[in-house]
Amino acid sequence: MEQIKYKNNLKALRIQHNLTQREVAALLGHKSQDRISRWEQGQSVPHIKNLMKLSEVFKVPMQELYL
Repeated sequence: MEQIKYKNNLKALRIQHNLTQREVAALLGHKSQDRISRWEQGQSVPHIKNLMKLSEVFKVPMQELYL
């Protein structure tokens, strides 16, 4: 069975803001960057609260986080 991939702009936005996955994780209150990595790879999708925080961190509307 093929895994669904969720296309997003998270990695591009993170790089554009000169942040590491670890730094984004810390800004969101997570201890490790594993979750950020899974989001960027499209393996999982952030909870709405994390989407709101990502929107604030990257200064873009939530709609721009995912394609």
